[in-house]
Amino acid sequence: MKRNMHTTFILIIFTLFLLTGNDDKVLALSYDYGVFIGSSPREIKKLAKYDEVVIDGFYFTKDNIDYLHKRGVKVYSYINIGSLEKFRPYYYDFKHITLDPYENWHDERWIDVSNKKWQDYIINSIAKNLSHKGIDGFFIDNVDVYSIYNNPETFQGVHAILNTLHKSYNKPIIINGGYHFINKAFSQKINVNEFLYGINLEEVYTNIDNYEYNIFSKKNSADINYALEYLSSLKGTGFHIYVIEYSKNRRLNRKITNIYKDLNFKAYVSRSIDL
Repeated sequence: MKRNMHTTFILIIFTLFLLTGNDDKVLALSYDYGVFIGSSPREIKKLAKYDEVVIDGFYFTKDNIDYLHKRGVKVYSYINIGSLEKFRPYYYDFKHITLDPYENWHDERWIDVSNKKWQDYIINSIAKNLSHKGIDGFFIDNVDVYSIYNNPETFQGVHAILNTLHKSYNKPIIINGGYHFINKAFSQKINVNEFLYGINLEEVYTNIDNYEYNIFSKKNSADINYALEYLSSLKGTGFHIYVIEYSKNRRLNRKITNIYKDLNFKAYVSRSIDL
């Protein structure tokens, strides 16, 4: 069938859109899990496509959460316990207990999680506000502060926050990363399953090569297998497993999405470090 020039032009534009469009249209091969920490309520219809989402509940209302619940979406809210971003309204209240700069994130610093006022603020202000909005659980970031400051005080601070969050709100808690914290807890015979629901790991198959320009690559087989074995071992102890990958490679994305389905892991692939 012969195409006129106008039709050909439209097809070219549509093809370019598919190749360069947002991750929801290009990379969402599965809608069981999505991470949208930087999203606002204006994008709520996109979130409603997923079974489970992670958002920054600070920027959403109870009505927004109710909207997602009515569409069958389970909503986790992001809480950053191990570092402090400059854009947070409470930044200057806790700036004095921040530590070293956070590598690759110029507006963020690690924070002293052993500080009681910080622990209290997370549990009795941030988490309380989110709980009142009706979120289903907490997605806790930067538990890896213990990997950077590997001392008893930091471990105890992370443990106190997570354990108290669970006791106070009885909601599922997913931690992002936390390899050294989990291993230390196991070595101390702490039953982390009592207060943790799941583990999210970033960059299992993929690697962020350049944060400024969103350049990614595939990891080597040895690193991939080690991470998968680690996650499988955690799943064997009762944890729900989640993964965030960073990639623009459609063929790789399709492959790893199918692998995660077979492993019964939930995965989200982003084409940008800005989730």
